[in-house]
Amino acid sequence: AMSVLTRSMCWNLVNKVKDRVNRVGAAIFQKPMDNRCYDRRSAANPPLCGESDNPDAAWNVSLQSCMHRLPRDPTMRGLRWPEEWPLRVERPPYWLKSSETGVYGKPAPEDFQADYEHWKRVISNSYMEGLGIDWSSVRNVMDMKAVYGGFAAALRNMKVWVMNVVPIDSPDTLPIIYERGLFGLYHDWCESFSTYPRSYDLVHANHLFSKIKKR
Repeated sequence: AMSVLTRSMCWNLVNKVKDRVNRVGAAIFQKPMDNRCYDRRSAANPPLCGESDNPDAAWNVSLQSCMHRLPRDPTMRGLRWPEEWPLRVERPPYWLKSSETGVYGKPAPEDFQADYEHWKRVISNSYMEGLGIDWSSVRNVMDMKAVYGGFAAALRNMKVWVMNVVPIDSPDTLPIIYERGLFGLYHDWCESFSTYPRSYDLVHANHLFSKIKKR
């Protein structure tokens, strides 16, 4: 049944292995690179999602048993591989357009770059020296309002792991964070977080609480 479903979803089985000791198996599939396989299917099961369905909607959205078509416009997200590391964490994604306005009001690519340069300065001038942080004891970091993930990007040479949180009432910048090769998720800070805050050694909240007070 699983193989029938994956074939219908146009997933190509690349490799399948099983551990000799504990007999645990793993299968690796490759998703299609374009829509041709979807169009050739004899039965639309599972069906393709409607044009109005937002593939990026992720918060309090009911799951639908459908698949989204791949974008056809070569300038859209998802049609090209990102830059290799570490360039991908430093440069704006190719799909950020100058015609779009960024979070801080500048053209999106310029906004991205300005945010990154800002956090590099703040990390260098304050977090490394002026705040008295013992970085030898810091491993897990949370940025409670990550925006573009610039804070995490500025820490990329440190031996730390950063969870980037995009509040649900903020602009949806999580795809940019992922494109940079960083971790992240959405969250409503009027609700409890799904892990203990004290599991993080450093919690960063830039202009977060002033906004929450207004809700």
